[in-house]
Amino acid sequence: MQSSRYYLVSSLPLLRFGKNPAMPTQGFLSECKKWMSPQEYRVLQKADIDSSKVLVDTNPILTQWRMQDSSLRDDLSRARQIAQNTSGEKLPVSMLSVFAQETPLLMEKEFARKQWYVLDELELGHYFDINILIVYFLKLQILERFATFNKDEGMKVFNSACEVVYGQE
Repeated sequence: MQSSRYYLVSSLPLLRFGKNPAMPTQGFLSECKKWMSPQEYRVLQKADIDSSKVLVDTNPILTQWRMQDSSLRDDLSRARQIAQNTSGEKLPVSMLSVFAQETPLLMEKEFARKQWYVLDELELGHYFDINILIVYFLKLQILERFATFNKDEGMKVFNSACEVVYGQE
């Protein structure tokens, strides 16, 4: 199985933050299923950009991802509480660039960029093992999430949420 992973990893398209994904996550998973053992495939399927959905696992990359992403999310939560409060407390340093953005979409993208950097660090030293595939899958999920955003649909939801209905009690 190890030698087949060389082919799989080397055949994957390059992923770049902010660009559309070269393949859908389901296509990636179906390709991996052909080249991985059933045990490795089950581990890969557990990877999720929402670290709260990642169960404690014996895979070190998934464990590190869960810890580091949870830390980022905790900082984000704390920063949101501080931003709503007028206590003068300072935002966590890790979230300054997120809260410097002008729109909620840009804030989401900046937070995702922070996740991407964490994944870049987790990827170091892994070339043809299951860990590189886990990191690739997590990055693919980030890109796919932003590829589904639709400006027109978002405006419809925004307008309907902000619509005021007069004359009804």
